[in-house]
Amino acid sequence: MCSVTLPGRLNAAAFSRPALGLSVADSVAIIGPPERAAIEARRITGATDRPPRIEVFSDRVVERDERGRIPKTDIDRLAALVRSRKIVRILVATPAEERQRIAAVVKQLEGMAVDVDLILDGIPTYSRLRLGISDDVCLARILRRPLTPTQALLKSIMDKTGALVLLVLIAPMLLAIAMMVKFTSPGPIIFRQKRFGLNNAVFEVLKFRTLHHRHADPNAQHTVKRQDGRVTAVGGVLRALSLDELPQLVNVLKGEMSLVGPRPLPVDLKIGGKPCQEFPHYRARHRVRPGITGLAQVKGCRGGMEVSEELRRRLACDLAYIDNYSLVLDLKIAIGTAAALLWPRNAY
Repeated sequence: MCSVTLPGRLNAAAFSRPALGLSVADSVAIIGPPERAAIEARRITGATDRPPRIEVFSDRVVERDERGRIPKTDIDRLAALVRSRKIVRILVATPAEERQRIAAVVKQLEGMAVDVDLILDGIPTYSRLRLGISDDVCLARILRRPLTPTQALLKSIMDKTGALVLLVLIAPMLLAIAMMVKFTSPGPIIFRQKRFGLNNAVFEVLKFRTLHHRHADPNAQHTVKRQDGRVTAVGGVLRALSLDELPQLVNVLKGEMSLVGPRPLPVDLKIGGKPCQEFPHYRARHRVRPGITGLAQVKGCRGGMEVSEELRRRLACDLAYIDNYSLVLDLKIAIGTAAALLWPRNAY
C-alpha cells in the first residue's frame, strides 16, 4: 500500500512561507473575480521596480454564444498557456470565504505542473505568513510543481538519452516482435490510443497490438480481463512481459512520456461505470509526464482495472511518486521494474 499526501488540500503544511521569487522574466497568472484580480495585479506590479508579466483571468462563468455551448471559464485559456509553458505561476485571488469556488478552481489546476498560491487578505503585517513582495500581500501555497526546473531538465536529458540507447540496443527484438504480431494475426502492428499526459494534454500512446484487430478498443470501453478472448496468442505473451509497451520509447523521444512516471490512462476510461476523471485527485497524476513504468507497476498494480478500489490503489502510488519525486527514486523504480518483469504479476 502506498502512503500519500493528497494535493489540493489546505492544511498546515500549505502555509509554509513559500518563497515568492517573482522576477521580470516570470509570467504570472492571477485568477479570481475580475475586479479583485485586477487590483491584486496592480498591487504586485507596484511593489517592485522590475515587476513580472501578469495576466488576469476570471474564475466566473463566461457566457458563450447563443448556440447552447457548455459555459466555461477563463481557466480553459489559462490551461492552454500552462501547457505551452507561457505561465509559470498562478495566484488565486478568490476570497477565502468562497470555499466552493476555490475548491473548483483548485480541482481544475491540480492536474498542471505549476505553482499555485492563494492570496490572503487581512493578515497582520507581523504575521509569519507575510512574504517579501509587499507589506500587505500574503500567500498560502496550495499546489507546487513536483519537479524543480533543474530536476525537470535532468529528467528530460536522462529520458531521451536512455530511450535512444534502448531503441538502438533492442532494435533486433523490436523487429522480431513486429514480425510476430504481423504474421500471426491480421491488422496493424502498432496500436494507437489517446491518453492523458503532462498538464492534462492528450497524446497518442504507441503499443504493439495485442488484441485481434476486429476487437480493437481505442476508446477503452472494455478493459482487458484475465483470459480475455480478444487477446491474441502473441499478445498474451507480450502483455505478461510488458513488451507491448516498448514502442513507447518513441513517445519518450518525442517528449510526451518519461521512462519512469505514472502510467498514462485512456482518456475515456471508466471504472465501475464511472469516468476516471470523477475520482478525487485523479487529475493530480498529470502534474508530471507519464512513464513507461512507475511506482504502481513495481508495487504490483498492473493489468486491467475492473473495480474502483483498483484505481484508488494505483492512484495512491502515482501520487506518492509525485510527492516524493527524486532521481534516486526513478533509479529504484527502474531496478524494481526489471525484477518485476522476471516474476510478472497481475499482467494480462
